[in-house]
Amino acid sequence: MNETKVTMFVFAGNNESGKSTIRNLIVDRLGVSVNIDPDALARKINNGHPEKSKVSAGKEAIRIVRECIRNPITIEHL
Repeated sequence: MNETKVTMFVFAGNNESGKSTIRNLIVDRLGVSVNIDPDALARKINNGHPEKSKVSAGKEAIRIVRECIRNPITIEHL
């Protein structure tokens, strides 16, 4: 039986350390089907309270990661 190999890249670091730049290069080069960007999620949430938006975005990112782990083939979220 052939199993699809699933790879997850996680980038952590200080502000302005290049995490987004590296992530975007990998997404573009490898054709990554799932790109979970907490900053983009926070911009979408934008409830007028930046800190609350960041917390909500972090929770949403964790939810998406868990969904990807449970359903590695069927998730499409950009």
